[in-house]
Amino acid sequence: TILEAPAPRKQSDGEKKGGAPEASYTLKAGQIRYGYKAYIATDRRSLVKDYHLDTARTHEVKHLLRLARKEKHAVFADSASRDKTRQARLHRRGVLPFIMPRRERGREKLSGLRKRVGRMIASVRAAVERPFAWMKNRGYWKVRYRGLKRNSLDLGLTLMAHNLAIGVKLKAVDQGD
Repeated sequence: TILEAPAPRKQSDGEKKGGAPEASYTLKAGQIRYGYKAYIATDRRSLVKDYHLDTARTHEVKHLLRLARKEKHAVFADSASRDKTRQARLHRRGVLPFIMPRRERGREKLSGLRKRVGRMIASVRAAVERPFAWMKNRGYWKVRYRGLKRNSLDLGLTLMAHNLAIGVKLKAVDQGD
């Protein structure tokens, strides 16, 4: 997800001041955004196992293998992560890469089998979206500090709070409350 940061302002002398020093620009849904991108790895219960914060211009596939390094069975990712060398590295470790299928060139829609596979992968990947929804429902749309290190720590603490909240719910379910 993108966490917005205050953009630098141009001063009268043409120099840029203010803003977040390591933040950068990216394009999402046709809109230019300035800030950072947060990446997470979760389990099926939406507990966050690992995270990384980087500049907004960095492509998400750069962090896929880093976030999946502890995974022993399977990795579920979106279609941007589809890369043969990356998939081969996961296979060599014995990890199955379940990556969203892409539409074939020249076709308007996915084939029936690809659509069913995509739905199955999407149902598992939904667990990754829940922590981001939890954060944003609590007002965590923008970073609070200047600099990548401070904002990375803040993101980690926020995700820890999310895990505690999920843990309380899971314990209540286990106890039948």
